[in-house]
Amino acid sequence: MNKIISIVLILIALGGASWYYTVGSVDQTQSTQRDMLDVAAQMVGTWQSIDDDKSVVIFNENGTTIDIYDGEELGEGSWELSQNEAYEDSGLRLRIMVNGEEYNYVVWNINENELTINYLERGNTLNYKRVVTEGTDSSN
Repeated sequence: MNKIISIVLILIALGGASWYYTVGSVDQTQSTQRDMLDVAAQMVGTWQSIDDDKSVVIFNENGTTIDIYDGEELGEGSWELSQNEAYEDSGLRLRIMVNGEEYNYVVWNINENELTINYLERGNTLNYKRVVTEGTDSSN
C-alpha cells in the first residue's frame, strides 16, 4: 500500500512540475512577444549614427526602411524583428533587407533616444540617436 501511495505522489509531483514548466514557457513566450512589439514601436523613426553623423536610417511603421548618407538616399528595403534564437541572451534579432542584401543585427539597447545594434556578420556595434524633427514627438 505504501508503494502505491509513493507512486501516486511521484506522479502528482511530475504532473505539477510539467504543468509549471508549460505555464512558465507560455508566460515567457507572451512576454517575449510583448517585448518585441514594444521594441518595434520604439524602432519607428529616424536615427542618426553617433559615429558618423552623415549616416541616417529610417524605420517606418509599415516595415520599410530607408538608408541615407550625406543627404542622399542609398537604398530602400524592409525590416523585421524576431526572437534571436542563435544568440538567445543577446536580445532581439533585427533583419534588414536593402537593395536585395540581407543584414542581421542583434538589438542590444533601445530607448526613447538611443539605439544600439550589433552587426552579426562582423561584430560591429552601431550606435544611433533619434532625430527629432519639428512637429514630431521624440517618443515615437
